[in-house]
Amino acid sequence: MMTDPILFWVFALSGLCLVAYYVFVLVASREHSSSGERPASSPSAEREGISVVVVSRNGLESLRVLVPSLLAQKYPKFEIVVVNDRSFDNTDVFLKSVQRNYPTVLRIVTVPQDTTYPWAGRKFAITMGVKAAQYERIVLLDNTAVPAGERWLDALAERMNRPQVEFLIGCTGMCEGGLWAALDFRRSACDAAWAGAGSPFRARSSNFALRKSTFLARNGYMKDIRVPAGEADFLLQDAAHRGNTAIVCTADALVRDDTRFSASARREQDIARWAAFRHYLPSAQVKALLPYLLKAFFLVSALWCGAAMGAYWPYWAGVVLVWGVSSAAGWVEARRLAYPRWMAIGIGIDVLLLPWRLCRVLVAQALLPKGWK
Repeated sequence: MMTDPILFWVFALSGLCLVAYYVFVLVASREHSSSGERPASSPSAEREGISVVVVSRNGLESLRVLVPSLLAQKYPKFEIVVVNDRSFDNTDVFLKSVQRNYPTVLRIVTVPQDTTYPWAGRKFAITMGVKAAQYERIVLLDNTAVPAGERWLDALAERMNRPQVEFLIGCTGMCEGGLWAALDFRRSACDAAWAGAGSPFRARSSNFALRKSTFLARNGYMKDIRVPAGEADFLLQDAAHRGNTAIVCTADALVRDDTRFSASARREQDIARWAAFRHYLPSAQVKALLPYLLKAFFLVSALWCGAAMGAYWPYWAGVVLVWGVSSAAGWVEARRLAYPRWMAIGIGIDVLLLPWRLCRVLVAQALLPKGWK
């Protein structure tokens, strides 16, 4: 029997807000350009050259898999620019052996081992790769990512055929399981939704395309060079809008990343991402925090309301509704973004993820170097 109508309506409001967010994610993240037009392929677009820029430091084993998959692309005009960033694992030997067979396709930019950067992260190396690229259209790709098929570049080019498109956000499927992947999945779903809604603010720097002229007009990463992460984020927040940004999540445009991070590597990633978040625009910070705030609001109100009126059937109807919508949204988004399907368990996993995420943020803040603040 209901004893506190105000408490119940607070719970109902939190549930409706969360359901509205899941509906927003489902609708907005559908694969389409942010201007709402489905781009059509054209012969001129297919012939326009593309430069694939890959930054690698001691990633020889990953390059042995990635480079052949890039060379196998069924695209008439492209180049691969590999920035060998101070590697000491014979990466240079492997790249030169491949370059002898593909001298016009593979280009090598070498940063000597004794080079010291005044900044952490990959932004300086990416800048070198972009400047060395000969084509206007550039695709950034992690050395641990592998295209899903031979039509990957063709699928990206199809979405960049309109002159006004300056940024293209592609999807990266994570094959690693566990809570790490669950957090990455929720982050990717949020990013795809806002990009699809015409308000992009964040994206993975892998499978991310841009125009060289746009990058150089912004002076590259000079505004945020000291922030170790956010290679795509700050470009989007500074120059992206509804008319010049597109998103593509088709099967052909997908890349897969099988990286297995150690606990220390994940901690370093958390610190770098938190450092980048601190420098986001206020509007971007709100977008990034919104799903966490809505979920926390619902979970707190659900626990409070359940303790007070656990026998009241509309309460349980609301819990089942939110769980069902969140699970359905999770299943659809996992399918779209090529993540494991178990993430469709929905809001239930957030009971674990939200406190864990908060702990990771607190640790990142405590370990944040002074130069990154």
